[in-house]
Amino acid sequence: MALPPRLDQTPTLKELERALGSLSTNALRKWWILEAGRSLMGLDSVRAGLPSDATEGDYALALRRYLETAVDRVESPQRRSILEIVLGAGDARWKSGEWRSRTARERREEAGRLFRASDRPVTAGTIRQHHEPRAIRDLAMIVLGDEQRARGELLDGDEELGLK
Repeated sequence: MALPPRLDQTPTLKELERALGSLSTNALRKWWILEAGRSLMGLDSVRAGLPSDATEGDYALALRRYLETAVDRVESPQRRSILEIVLGAGDARWKSGEWRSRTARERREEAGRLFRASDRPVTAGTIRQHHEPRAIRDLAMIVLGDEQRARGELLDGDEELGLK
C-alpha cells in the first residue's frame, strides 16, 4: 500500500466523527488503522514529527499515539473511559494484550459496566447508540482543533473568543 497522502483541506467535524467512529469496530489495532484510518493518517497533527522516510507502520503508530493523547484531553471522565475501552486508546488492558481479541460488543459491555458505578450497568447497545457517538464527537472536536492549529487556521485561544 502507498503511504497516506497529506489531506488537501481540513476535514469537517462530521468527516472526523465518521472516520473515528469506524475505528471502534476493531479498535486501534495496526491492521485496522491501515484499513479504516487512512484518512486520519493524513492529518497534519498526526504527521507532525514523522521523518520523511516514515513507513505505513510509522503512520499507524503515530495515529495511535496521537489519539491516545487526544483521548486524555476529553473532559468527561465517562466519555474518556468509553473511548479508552472501545478504541483501546491508553487502556492498560490493551497494552497488556488482554483486550485485543475482544469484540466491539464485549468492549462496549465493559464500558457499560464502568460507565455507571452501580449494580445496573449501561447496556452495550446504549453505549453504542447513545454514549459512544457523543464521546466520538468530543474526540473529533479535539482532533479538529488540533488540525486547525497545525494548519495555522486556528490560533491558541480562538475557541474562547468564539472564532472557531
